[in-house]
Formats: sequence, C-alpha cells, structure tokens
Amino acid sequence: MSVTLDLKSVFGQSFNILGVDELALGANMKVEELNERLKWNALSPSIKTFPKNSNDLLKDFTFVFNPMQIRTFRIWYESQ
Repeated sequence: MSVTLDLKSVFGQSFNILGVDELALGANMKVEELNERLKWNALSPSIKTFPKNSNDLLKDFTFVFNPMQIRTFRIWYESQ
C-alpha cells in the first residue's frame, strides 16, 4: 500500500516551499546522479563533476512512498 505526501500541505502553514531536490539516502548527491557515480573511462584520467544548479529544483511537491521506503529531500523555503 502506497502513501502519497504533498510537502506543501505538510509544511505550507509555516513555510513557503520554493523547491525540492531528492537526494541519496546519505544526502551527498542527487538521486538522478546515482547511476553515474560508478561509471568511469579507464582510458581518460579526467574526473567527471556534476553541476550544482538550483534551477534543477522539482516544482512538483507530491511524492509517493512505498512500504519500508526511506527517502531524503533537500527543501528550499521562505519563512512566512
């Protein structure tokens, strides 16, 4: 059984949520970067860096949680 959670409805009384990034469980990288973390080219010594851009924020604040699922988010907000 899944649960849908709207972050704006949870935090909307106290904060104006501007954006959300979903992070890896350790909060050290974005979820979409997880597939790239172990890829490297043995012929090229260059190191791949990921751009940190706040324009990549999710504008949809509704998330679906499945049983036994743990997720980490970084939330940008303004106090009301």
